[in-house]
Amino acid sequence: MTSHKLPLVQLGLVGLVALSLPLSAWGAVYPPNTLLQLGPVLLTVLVAVPLLSRFPLSNTSVACIASFLLLHDLAARWTYSDVRYEQWGEAIAGLSIDQTFGFTRNQFDRLVHFCFGLLAIRPVSEIARHAIISV
Repeated sequence: MTSHKLPLVQLGLVGLVALSLPLSAWGAVYPPNTLLQLGPVLLTVLVAVPLLSRFPLSNTSVACIASFLLLHDLAARWTYSDVRYEQWGEAIAGLSIDQTFGFTRNQFDRLVHFCFGLLAIRPVSEIARHAIISV
């Protein structure tokens, strides 16, 4: 298989995820867990350009993957159960998200799991299509 030049959009998305790593680690609430949580993202960033050059994906698929990794990095800053979405909702919209929806616990981990499934649909279907065509 030949190598392809990566579109600028994809390089930018890889760069954005790379930039999110030190920002997520900076002032982490649980520093001993930082490498455990951010290590897989760092590994993904390191292999992204060579893999995408050899096995190209659409900009949409790369954006889906980058979006999930950015959500993960955000969660890694505090840990999933302590992400401050409640405070953000009050500061931005003046409402309590937990109270509005009747939540009794932080729901950010569930949001990220839902987003993983939603954001994985496009890249997985593209990869499957490429695998079927090349067989």
